[in-house]
Amino acid sequence: MIHRYLVKNANVMSVFDGSLKKTDILVEDGIVTKTAPGITASVEEIIDAEGLTVTPGWVDIHAHIYYDGIGLGIDPQMYLLPKGVTYAVDPGTSGADNFADFRRYVRWCTDLKYKSYLNIAKIGVPIMGYELTDMGNLDKDACKRVFRDFAGELLGLKVRVTSNMCKDPKAALSAVRELCDELHTTFCVHATRCSLSTEEILGFMKKGDVFTHSYAKTDSGILDKDGSIKAGVREARERGVIFDMGHGINSFAFDVAKKAIDQGFELDAISTDLHVSDVDGPVYDMPTTISKFLCLGVSLEKAIQLATSNPVKLLALSDKLLEIKPGEKADFTAFLVERGDFRYTDCDKCELSGNMRLVSKFTCVGRKIFTPRKVTGKNRPIGIAAIEAANKPPTVETTPPRTNKVIA
Repeated sequence: MIHRYLVKNANVMSVFDGSLKKTDILVEDGIVTKTAPGITASVEEIIDAEGLTVTPGWVDIHAHIYYDGIGLGIDPQMYLLPKGVTYAVDPGTSGADNFADFRRYVRWCTDLKYKSYLNIAKIGVPIMGYELTDMGNLDKDACKRVFRDFAGELLGLKVRVTSNMCKDPKAALSAVRELCDELHTTFCVHATRCSLSTEEILGFMKKGDVFTHSYAKTDSGILDKDGSIKAGVREARERGVIFDMGHGINSFAFDVAKKAIDQGFELDAISTDLHVSDVDGPVYDMPTTISKFLCLGVSLEKAIQLATSNPVKLLALSDKLLEIKPGEKADFTAFLVERGDFRYTDCDKCELSGNMRLVSKFTCVGRKIFTPRKVTGKNRPIGIAAIEAANKPPTVETTPPRTNKVIA
């Protein structure tokens, strides 16, 4: 930990209007004590941010961070904080049976601020197989007990109704609606490749509920067969349903995004759906995900809002700072806006090029400064793929392995 550090020559961007202000930022014991040009002070570290853009730390409202126990999630100290994310929402990786374990091995071990959805399946999201293929995992009483015990840490409930994850989508949606009404909370639904229609799914949703994976290419998505926004989707937005990105391994298509944006249907929040199967592509991290939106024609100012002020307002994340000002805890990130020719892929391996990308340089949270790692993990199988990989017989070598010959 660093008790006193100074960030020089920062181009601080307002997340409200996109305006830029050149300033220095002095942090003492984790608190911003002064912001002004030309600050001089006796400090342990001086960081030159010349040429970098600085904003309040980003918000990722769909990132799996239960990295112990279930093993699906990623360590936020490695994959989120160094890449600009200082606040996240875990989208129901844990359920009633393992939420206490999740908080014990994550909440006490990270500098990330976060809240969670509680999965209505008591087992959460297992790395092998899926939660509601056995509807016996839907334990309403256990769900209510844990939600009430940890209400201050939980944002709402989560349900996944994709056909290979849920045996009875209508029963699951009915249950989550009933639970939310009783607990006076909201829910997030993962509904890609569901046997129910989009209109049926949205019929269970109210103001503040989140429809994630909104730009996925699926019959139960936001577009009809002609590529137009479904009327039920527009009606749901009008009554306050939130439409989130949730990139993930299978849930983001450039052509869906372009058609939606062309029709004026932009998302309410940019999020990654980071977990062990997409850290090595196609997601990688938050700056890559934001950069894809720049390629789609979304302005830098708007994209930053979709990763900061928008989710904070819509999800009422009152403990997330949106300004860098004296008296508040340090919570900001610095990145390079790089110009060039960049190519990105979606979940269907379709390519899109653009002339601008974001490159994370450092993130300041309290007394700590995080920088991106040079090497991160490789993708690992999850769900049915994890079961298949575990049951696959080991490869047997038919020729002796090569050995390095040491020349004296």
